[in-house]
Amino acid sequence: MRITVNNLRKIIREAISQEASQQDEFVEKINALILADDGDAWNNPSYDQAMEFLRAMPELLEHPDLRIYGAYDEYEGEIMRLNRLSDLTKEEAMSFTEYGGEPVELISTEWVSTDDDSLSRYFEYRHI
Repeated sequence: MRITVNNLRKIIREAISQEASQQDEFVEKINALILADDGDAWNNPSYDQAMEFLRAMPELLEHPDLRIYGAYDEYEGEIMRLNRLSDLTKEEAMSFTEYGGEPVELISTEWVSTDDDSLSRYFEYRHI
């Protein structure tokens, strides 16, 4: 059987689409684990499971819907929340223009937490 260029392109497009859909499903499951409240700040089995999953599939770390980002206040070190969530997407973590009724500005580039085994990434803000 001979495969035409158009058939080959169609097969490749379908494979790419299927892979993207599968990644979306993985990220959805990882986010559910991250947002699960099944422990306390120091012992959260679901969060730990999510981090292990990401270590096994590092290609998911750049997915735009992944909730491993956070933002914090430079002065007080307070974790900033958006709609009561501190686990944010990259876009959400970079979107603060005000916090606590005061204007803020983004002052740092993305950095990865080294305090623990977390893969969390943060952005720093200052009140202006």
